[in-house]
Amino acid sequence: MDDATSSSGTGRGDSFAVGLDRPNAGAAALHRVVANARRYALVGVGLFGLAWLLGGIGETQGLFALVPFADISLSLGFVLALFGAVMAGTALREIVPVAVIAGIGHFYKGQDHMTHVMSGLGFGLEHTAHVILGLFLIGVATAIAAFFAFHRTEAGVHSRGT
Repeated sequence: MDDATSSSGTGRGDSFAVGLDRPNAGAAALHRVVANARRYALVGVGLFGLAWLLGGIGETQGLFALVPFADISLSLGFVLALFGAVMAGTALREIVPVAVIAGIGHFYKGQDHMTHVMSGLGFGLEHTAHVILGLFLIGVATAIAAFFAFHRTEAGVHSRGT
């Protein structure tokens, strides 16, 4: 048998017959997806923590050059945690509320104070309170996305019996 044919003798090459000669190939692929979904969720939560730290240092110590990096880390952390939840198989009806919570959080975190007041969603709070509320909402959304990534992978592994 030459290199162009697979061990199953189909003659279609190794890429077609992946898993035919390895009985546990599906379980190994499932394990990789589970591990990657959890890694993305943990990296997302870690980036959110880094953003919280950089933003706090930038705002309180006057190092305003750190704030854009904090904002990028904040958004990237949420996106990675959400990507981990999607990889884990979370349904769209569970993803949409998490994204709405994060969107409201980004509204309060990123917009000017006059935008909050003129939109009618200012609630009589100061701008600092709006920023803290936005960070809290984004943090809640990131934590829920990470929870979905871990919960769905755990439930999926147990339901398949592997």
